[in-house]
Amino acid sequence: MDIKKKNKFCLKRIPCLFKKYKLFLLLTMVFDHARNIYGQPVRPNIVLIIADDMGWDDVSFHGSDQILTPNIDMLAYTGVALERYYSHCICTPTRSALLTGKYSYVTGMQGYPLTNSEDRGLPVTEKIMPQYLKDLGYATHLVGKWHVGQSRTAFLPTMRGFDTHYGHRGGFIDYYEYTLQEADETGEEVSGLGLFRNMSAAWEDEGYVTDLYTKEAKAIITSHDELAPLFLTVAHNAPHSGNAAAVLQAPAEYVRSMRHIESPQRRIFAAMVKKLDESVGEIVNALLDKGILNNTIIAFISDNGGMTTGDSMNYASNWPLRGIKMTPFEGGNLRGIIGRNPPYLDSLQNSIVYKVLRRIDKPFNFKKMEIRDEIKVICNKVKSKENDLCYPQNNYWCLFNIKEDPCEVHDVSAKNPRIVHNMMTRLRKELERVKSRNKTIYRDPRSFPRLHNYSWDIWADNIAMA
Repeated sequence: MDIKKKNKFCLKRIPCLFKKYKLFLLLTMVFDHARNIYGQPVRPNIVLIIADDMGWDDVSFHGSDQILTPNIDMLAYTGVALERYYSHCICTPTRSALLTGKYSYVTGMQGYPLTNSEDRGLPVTEKIMPQYLKDLGYATHLVGKWHVGQSRTAFLPTMRGFDTHYGHRGGFIDYYEYTLQEADETGEEVSGLGLFRNMSAAWEDEGYVTDLYTKEAKAIITSHDELAPLFLTVAHNAPHSGNAAAVLQAPAEYVRSMRHIESPQRRIFAAMVKKLDESVGEIVNALLDKGILNNTIIAFISDNGGMTTGDSMNYASNWPLRGIKMTPFEGGNLRGIIGRNPPYLDSLQNSIVYKVLRRIDKPFNFKKMEIRDEIKVICNKVKSKENDLCYPQNNYWCLFNIKEDPCEVHDVSAKNPRIVHNMMTRLRKELERVKSRNKTIYRDPRSFPRLHNYSWDIWADNIAMA
């Protein structure tokens, strides 16, 4: 595992091969003790829930009054919140690192994420997390996004340690039609179905994709054979943007419930997040109904920060942090509220997870809500000529004390030359570990859906690897 000692300084320089993005991770361990079968301890079940392109300020636990996420928040209040959790700043590198325990540049998975028409994937020589868990006797299931290789059978999740996969293999899909659009080298749009059940395209499925993934996760939990521990990854499409023709998609009644948000686009995004939050609650409730909640570890993460502008913009918010997805900075964006925002306390008391806690006789202590104010990021921005934001360039870098200056306003590189030198020395050592990406055709016409029953199916099994 690549584990680095963290200090309070963060060096920003371009080009940067291992950009980090400040995220949140909520970990809850609700079991009192591990159960025993025939006198032998039982390994805990693990449920990992991954949001896609969710910003720092897109959960109410971080202080947002726009989007209330009571189920996610209740996991944080009753578990452990890792507020200094970092990942790569974009999809494929993050998921590669999560699966391998290695920085993406060590496995050649760094840089711009995989396209559906690219013959590249996480090297099959890498043993990944579900394979390790299979060795320990776990039943392993993936619901939702994969995005570390789909051109060849060997790259697919059911070939890499997962017993089953229901979801999309690429970066995202339409929330209702489950298609993904890409432009070929001439600019022409190509489109195909991106939803699969194991090896087959899921042509007959209907409904909002967040609901489909929640339903599948609940079914896996319900039918699970308790003689084996469960490892379930639910990698949601939400709240990633959709295709260009319909970037944001949510059920109309959920959008209408967000009328307190000023931005009409942000309202739809908020509705997408609300559906995601409800999914978290339903999964927790399913674990209780199955009778395995008391021996289950639940983790919730986002793969990277929100895409607040530019390509694949989803109107997320990383406020008050600087930067967006695809950048090495910590975050940045804010939008207003019209009238009165929904009451936060009521949302917690009406949440599914709150009701689950009452059912297991673990009433929530509302004094824990004080954590929400304690962890809120506050930026002390002083308006002066010295306060011009630092942007790293080829021959210049920026150094920030992200503990005291989380919004990365004050460049302290000139005052700390020794720290800069030491960090640059470490960076040069890391550069020696970089594995080059395989050279592939970025938009390979052999992959186009019209050649594969109008789906983004495997297409390169009979082609020599680049």
